Amino acid sequence: MKNHIEIIKKDKKIKIYGNQATIDRAVSFIENLDLTGIEEKDRLIIQRCIDDNKIGATILYDGNTVYSFNKIVDKYKKLQKSEDLMYLSDDLYKFFTNACGDIAHYDIVGYAHYYDNSFRKFEEDFLQHCDCNDRFSDVKRIFKKLKIGKFYEDRDKIDINKLSKKDLKNIIKQCGWDVLEKDDLWQLSIGINPDMRFCFQLDTSSLQSKDIFYCIIRYCVKFDVDEYIDTIVKERGESKSPTIRSIVNNTDIIYTQLKQFALDLSYYGRLAAQNLIEKEQDEIEMER
Repeated sequence: MKNHIEIIKKDKKIKIYGNQATIDRAVSFIENLDLTGIEEKDRLIIQRCIDDNKIGATILYDGNTVYSFNKIVDKYKKLQKSEDLMYLSDDLYKFFTNACGDIAHYDIVGYAHYYDNSFRKFEEDFLQHCDCNDRFSDVKRIFKKLKIGKFYEDRDKIDINKLSKKDLKNIIKQCGWDVLEKDDLWQLSIGINPDMRFCFQLDTSSLQSKDIFYCIIRYCVKFDVDEYIDTIVKERGESKSPTIRSIVNNTDIIYTQLKQFALDLSYYGRLAAQNLIEKEQDEIEMER
């Protein structure tokens, strides 16, 4: 077990864990903090002290860990970018299991396996539903920044127009689709099998990024399988090629690809727009 020391401030117990050097360094800062005895306020004061001074010790206020805002947010965003839970750090694992309350796992490997190693699945299955007591203001601040729990629905309010058309094209390519632009006409395509590509077109001349974004998602969601099959059958006329079987099989693949495209575009698009907004906010803060 790590060494620890307990100090009392405003009748509140503060325990500090780590090696002796990190404990001593943390104590020198904590003892000089102007705490209030009100947990919601004190946890934010301690959290900012941890980040401002890069304190490596683990600090418990009244029995519960105070989490570094910068460390958790930074590691979360890196994990979100990789999308792979196998890269889950010990710090994040403890945050998810302790602060977020996801305790039905024995270790990091089992944790990642439970969610199929998918960070997106983890966000959708767990993080959007987790809760945080208001007294844990340090955790709530992290939740708000990362749009976890009750803040999860804020992801749907992200301004997609923050993305340029160039940004949007790059996101489409990130989703595995090709974009061919001629004048104001976008042709989106993807390989269905070695001999076939599926494509659809979108006139973007009078559309902003947000409009293009939702037009693509709407097309994907409203794709009519039966109507598409009928069209292909009529186009082949009296020819026996392609066969009805191959048409149906290819259409099933197209349908699956479009549904996944809608999910991926929505996820990556909102994430990219959110990052741009946060970058603008950080630049404003730096100027202040």
